[in-house]
Amino acid sequence: MTPTRTDGADWLYVVGLVLLLALFAAGMALAFKAAQPEVPVSIQATTADDGTPVDPGAGSQALHVPVHPGGEVMATPLSFKLPPSGESDARWVVWVSRGVADTIALEGADWRSPTRDFFHPAPTAGVLASGYVFPLPGDWSGDVQLRLEMRGAMPGSVRVRVLREGAALRLEQRGAVIAAFIYGSLLMLTLLMLALYSAARDRIFLVFCSANVLALLALAAINGHLYQVPLLRAMAWWRGQGLWALGLLAAGAALQLLSRYASTQERHPRVARWVDGYCLLLGLLAAVCLLGWEGTLQWIVTAGPWLVLFTLGCGVLLAAEAARRRVRLAGPIAITLLLVAVALYGGEIGFFAPGTDPIWLHYGYQMVLVVFAATLAVGMVDRVGVYRNQRDEDRQARADSEMRMRHETARASLSDALQSNLQTLGPGDVEWTALRLLLEHLLPHVPVEFAAAVAHGFQGHDICMVMPRSAQAEVDSLVATRRLQLKREAVKRLSLQQPVTAPDRDGIIATEALVPLPIHAPGWGMLMLRRSGEQRFLDEELALAEEMVRLVMVNVEQALSAINLRRSAELDALTGTFNRRTIDQWLQRCFTDAERNDQAVSVLFVDLDHFKRINDDYGHACGDQCLRRVAATLHQSLSAGDLLGRYGGEEFIVILPGRGGAAARVAGERLRQAIQDLRIECEGRTLEVTVSIGLATRLGPDEKPASTVDRADKALYAAKREGRNCVRVAPAVFEGRTGGTA
Repeated sequence: MTPTRTDGADWLYVVGLVLLLALFAAGMALAFKAAQPEVPVSIQATTADDGTPVDPGAGSQALHVPVHPGGEVMATPLSFKLPPSGESDARWVVWVSRGVADTIALEGADWRSPTRDFFHPAPTAGVLASGYVFPLPGDWSGDVQLRLEMRGAMPGSVRVRVLREGAALRLEQRGAVIAAFIYGSLLMLTLLMLALYSAARDRIFLVFCSANVLALLALAAINGHLYQVPLLRAMAWWRGQGLWALGLLAAGAALQLLSRYASTQERHPRVARWVDGYCLLLGLLAAVCLLGWEGTLQWIVTAGPWLVLFTLGCGVLLAAEAARRRVRLAGPIAITLLLVAVALYGGEIGFFAPGTDPIWLHYGYQMVLVVFAATLAVGMVDRVGVYRNQRDEDRQARADSEMRMRHETARASLSDALQSNLQTLGPGDVEWTALRLLLEHLLPHVPVEFAAAVAHGFQGHDICMVMPRSAQAEVDSLVATRRLQLKREAVKRLSLQQPVTAPDRDGIIATEALVPLPIHAPGWGMLMLRRSGEQRFLDEELALAEEMVRLVMVNVEQALSAINLRRSAELDALTGTFNRRTIDQWLQRCFTDAERNDQAVSVLFVDLDHFKRINDDYGHACGDQCLRRVAATLHQSLSAGDLLGRYGGEEFIVILPGRGGAAARVAGERLRQAIQDLRIECEGRTLEVTVSIGLATRLGPDEKPASTVDRADKALYAAKREGRNCVRVAPAVFEGRTGGTA
């Protein structure tokens, strides 16, 4: 997931970044503010070999002393001159920066200081101390000769200063403030990322937390503060190897974080795999350090700085490539990461420059690292906007899916209700009942003030169905005053919605939707939906109303056709096949015989595709001729003993006694192919027709004919939905059907 711009919260990011930069500036000011001794003091060192004085530079108050690993004590002679002491003068101290040395002590001719251990700080050591303070005897003055004895653990440098005790205290306080700023900033960013993870559940925030915690532990170990914390002081057991293990883990976690932030996995999968392998290597090297094998420290001391430098370079390249793709804040991240490398390795060079402040040299790269982490955090906060957008999109998609499911259920429920209620009714009751069922099933899914189904000349009847009934008088008045307008809109066969106003009221008082009822002329019909206020009807709501209207009209026509078929004689006058009543009798007889003889029986519904279009385009005479030719072709394609009847309109039913499963499917395909190959000549034109076939086989002795017919009918609707001109077999349990057209 690539961070993108979130304009609405940009000012929050700017404020947060300004505050962090202000804290950084305060830390920098403290770092550059020199803590000069009360009286100028010159320091000279002599070489360990011949005692030749070495002048570190005019006015220098510090001395660079290298530290080498190896376990042997290295003694560096020091010489300096103290002014005469007065009774009110604070005593002098020697301040040595906290280099990573196992032990460090000062020794004179008849005096020796306490030995300090980097990995086991004394209980009296200051909180977040930045150096070792060795108080000198109060009566010393003039030339002083001392030896600085150190047992090296890690390569590096220390700074030696001779200060008044008060100046040394201020130097320590300044270091403590800067260290607290560094640790506090990293801790604050970690807590912020944890809060964002709990809100967004994006794993990159956990990766940031892991990298931040490891960086915090590594910096605390480098500064020697980690070994003052209960429980964490156990890391002292590994000494220098434990410190390098933390550093390698922090470097690997930071590189992994940058890879995820730059979306390397999506943009450059091969590079992402390489980064993962390199981070795994750093983790294995850290594990080797913690194993404490002999010689590991010497090896890691040689290779470690190069590994850290290589990791920083990889991070800069990843951020620079992300900046090229306009990933938010990737450019500043690359710059701050480059500054970390400059401050880290430039600080070592700064030890040789006279007059440089040891606090800045020690903490400079750490403060730049905080700025890098803060910049990366600001960029990652922007991911919350991405997550919010994706969450909203997912929520909207889920809501749309749930709405579609509800609408599908409503259509299926209406279809079942129409089939179960209209089959037993007579003319006049069918139309009224169908419109009532339409409103009952539509209103739970389309909230309205009232709904009315108005039909004139609908199968010879005028109907005005209103829900709720309390709105009947209002609807009657509306229809009376707007009859011509409603008829004109119904003829257009296009749904619309429009605002409703009133002469005695300001603004829009309601929104009205009009959905035409497809009634053959000269009749017309309209579904009226009214909603209070300015809230418009959703496109999905109007689409549901239109589909339900079409479903009702189809079922009304089918019901009326079935009524007419029941009234006809045994044979259909047009096609010469069995009529509905006769075929129902044969169906019951075939099921009884099948149950008695334990045989299969299958039912096929055959429906002409787009038959209404033939009637509309070529006339009913051609339509009648099509029905006759189709019936004759079906009859010719059946085997002896098979039964064919006209079930209604362009729909035929076929009964196959003794056949089920694959045999019935083969018969159905034969019928479909025969109709597809049929060419019908009508008034000098050649017509091509196709049929859709739904097939169902008796499941067992307990299944009644109606159940099989119902499953075949639903299979026919499935064939209609799936493109027509096909055969569909009903499964054992058919969930339902939605409306279709011929």
